[in-house]
Amino acid sequence: MNFAMGVQRVGSFGQRWQVYKNPYMTTNVILMGFKGSSFLESGAVYSPYVPLIMTPVIYDVDNFTPRKGVMTRYAKKMIRPEFYGRVVVEGLDDL
Repeated sequence: MNFAMGVQRVGSFGQRWQVYKNPYMTTNVILMGFKGSSFLESGAVYSPYVPLIMTPVIYDVDNFTPRKGVMTRYAKKMIRPEFYGRVVVEGLDDL
């Protein structure tokens, strides 16, 4: 069984493009992006400013199982939308 969650790298295309799978994306939509060689060629920025906070142990009232909560704080910003493109694939049923 594969229990990985979220976006996963699934391979490369033509030994040139990295291919990722997002399980929450629509099945007939491809999101293409450009990744430059320096931080000045960034299309989007993800900035965690509180990396990880854990709560104290809290006991479940039903079965007294100890639990901890985890939280993070971050910002996301699209700064160069021209680095991304959306491709809608149609007619796959005709193949």
